[in-house]
Amino acid sequence: MSKKFFFVWSLLCALAGHVSAAECADLKAYQWQGRPDPFQSFLSMQPPFDPPVELPKRRGAIPLEPGQLKLTAVIFTETGQAAVAEDVAGKGYVLREGTLVGKYGVVRKIENGQIVIDESFTTKSGRIVAKETVMRLKQEGEK
Repeated sequence: MSKKFFFVWSLLCALAGHVSAAECADLKAYQWQGRPDPFQSFLSMQPPFDPPVELPKRRGAIPLEPGQLKLTAVIFTETGQAAVAEDVAGKGYVLREGTLVGKYGVVRKIENGQIVIDESFTTKSGRIVAKETVMRLKQEGEK
């Protein structure tokens, strides 16, 4: 801001009687950096979140997202644990710890009656989004 602006501003403040001209001259200029633009529409065409960065196809991954699968069995053997999930068409998939599910998911833990799938990805702005999905085995009588 120019000295002329501060002079006019201090003169107006003094004439209005709010503060003395010396106090008015000490006022700082408005800082607009880091603040939203008040004239920009809040109804923007931008998506509500950053889209994830596209990854190359993951070999051996189950092509369905965790929400598209239904857990049907959890198996404990001497060699390890496994789970069986099926899609809406009835096709079954065997899940073990470390199995890739969908675009971003990995089976982290198989427990008694449930499995835990971690999904994480990086957006184009560099933000890391993480989500944990728990798939539970339905008990008799549940829908």
